[in-house]
Amino acid sequence: MNQFTSSNPKSSGDLKTNNDCMIRAVANITGNAYRDVHAIMYQLGWRAVRRNSKGNWQYQILKTLDELGFKATYESFPAIKGESRICGYTFNKSGKWILRMAKHISAYIDGVLVDSWDCRYKCVYFAWKIEPKN
Repeated sequence: MNQFTSSNPKSSGDLKTNNDCMIRAVANITGNAYRDVHAIMYQLGWRAVRRNSKGNWQYQILKTLDELGFKATYESFPAIKGESRICGYTFNKSGKWILRMAKHISAYIDGVLVDSWDCRYKCVYFAWKIEPKN
């Protein structure tokens, strides 16, 4: 059964922004501190104001995971005519995943959607299965 748990890996000294779902997802999946993930993504061009961000957000996530010692395997969930699109509450996979949802990115760990708000009803476009590098 899928569920949602509220998690915000920020501490009192961390960046105060609402546009940081990429950083929260990577911090939740890898177990690294928010500030460490933020420092890497900031070097790669991430900015709190999206119009100021530099580069490709997918590259920023994948490069950050690589620097933290993780690999990501891509899996797509395309829309099928006449069928409902997969959503956060219907996503049912084991392991650690980063989900690209409608206008959002979230962490998914063994049936639990880990985020700072309940995004279970957002459509999932694709996901990365996250595993440690060997």
